[in-house]
Amino acid sequence: VEAPRLGVTFDMAFIDGDKRHYVECYEAVLPLLRQGGFLLADNTLWDGHVTDHDYDHDRGDRNDNNNCNHCRAGYGGRNADRRGVKHMSDKQIEITTAKSAGFCFGVDRAVKLVYQALDAGKQVATLGPIVHNDAVVNDLLSRGARIIEDISELHAGETLIIRAHGVPQQVYDKLAEMETDVIDATCPFVARIHRIVEEQTALGRQILIAGDPKHPEVQGIVGHCAENCTVFQTQAELKCLIDRNYGKGLAIVAQTTYNKLLWGDCIDSLPSDAPDLLVFDTICNATAARQSDADALSRQSDLMLVAGGRHSSNTVKLYDVCSRNCPTWHIENPEELHTEAAAIRACAETVWQNKG
Repeated sequence: VEAPRLGVTFDMAFIDGDKRHYVECYEAVLPLLRQGGFLLADNTLWDGHVTDHDYDHDRGDRNDNNNCNHCRAGYGGRNADRRGVKHMSDKQIEITTAKSAGFCFGVDRAVKLVYQALDAGKQVATLGPIVHNDAVVNDLLSRGARIIEDISELHAGETLIIRAHGVPQQVYDKLAEMETDVIDATCPFVARIHRIVEEQTALGRQILIAGDPKHPEVQGIVGHCAENCTVFQTQAELKCLIDRNYGKGLAIVAQTTYNKLLWGDCIDSLPSDAPDLLVFDTICNATAARQSDADALSRQSDLMLVAGGRHSSNTVKLYDVCSRNCPTWHIENPEELHTEAAAIRACAETVWQNKG
């Protein structure tokens, strides 16, 4: 019987760039699936192909079957000593990770800048959480970093780090007046949007921004438009804005993490005869690749896991993309995976029976 296919993608910023948080999530997948009677078919983990038996051995001595969970359970993998070992059950599940799964370049860069500043002995304050990842944030706090919500909260002698989302121009102006030591970790892709909207505003065009008006990145972009902008979230909202401002000079940009599929729908709906309408595709290339790969994987999978921050725009978009194609779970940590264990097992069991 063909094994049910479980796809996994993630958008995490890992402590010091290591993949520990995701591996913990992966470790949590295996026992809950075993509880449902499933063993793993060969699956992709990072750069190589491993069975869960090989994965257990990777965590210790490959030749020590007594300390391998899989060997103690009486199952074998391709590197196991086959003597006296039971054959694997026919009831298997295949796990595949998305090709471009991983953390955001801009956030990774920002996190590393905070660590570098702390290692250099600086007193560090970040303007808002540097990343939507509790493990990373708590580690930074334990090393002495502070989180502030407004620059008025800065202490004398502190270095302020602007996170990847960027900030409005007025924040830069106030910081210049304060003569504060600033490390600007604004994502280069976000900074490009700031330059575009500043230039187009100066040329007299109204700016239309595709994105979430409550998201810090969008609020930062708005702050570079000299109050000459409107934020929209859907194709219908864009159509209304175009109809209302037809004939005027317009420039359209998108939040870097905006849904790539929805962006395509929005662009397709634009009138071809608009006299002065410019479109700038400002969705991050890495974001687009992750969404495209997640879409492709979820179309080939029977169920999907998306691991990442509960409040991460990147992760939420990955969940939205995958949930269009198959049952999908968004988890932030291994504990949440155990909470959803019964539903995931039931889904995999149903798929296995249907394929039988």
